[in-house]
Amino acid sequence: MVKIILSLGHISKIKKNTDFRILNPPSELEQIFNNLKNQGIDIYYGEWLVDGLPHGFLINFKKYLDQVDSLKYELWQKFNIDSLRTGQDYNEPIAWSKAVSEFLTELVKDERFQNSIFHFHEWLSGGALILIKRL
Repeated sequence: MVKIILSLGHISKIKKNTDFRILNPPSELEQIFNNLKNQGIDIYYGEWLVDGLPHGFLINFKKYLDQVDSLKYELWQKFNIDSLRTGQDYNEPIAWSKAVSEFLTELVKDERFQNSIFHFHEWLSGGALILIKRL
């Protein structure tokens, strides 16, 4: 079993050269990264340029911004969440949450990560919690 404690961030809010240093992902994550890239999701592994240099991921969720209406439909169909008249303050978090849920879904397909614990710290990624509830 692999023990990794990492944080997630979305690439649109990060300055890659001053906030985050991109590194080669650990070998146990390479196939997961390749699978996500084949799905059109760019993900980066690296270290946050703060005290302790904690490692983490940056996920580009732009792909899902064009799919917000279908994501809202999915939320209605699966969870009866009415988000029809929401604005950009809702659209970006739900697009981000979808990208996070795809990453976590791909991650737990690998048996080394099946007993993982995910902590959803803030409202921005909370939507991923319901999107992965099937795991």
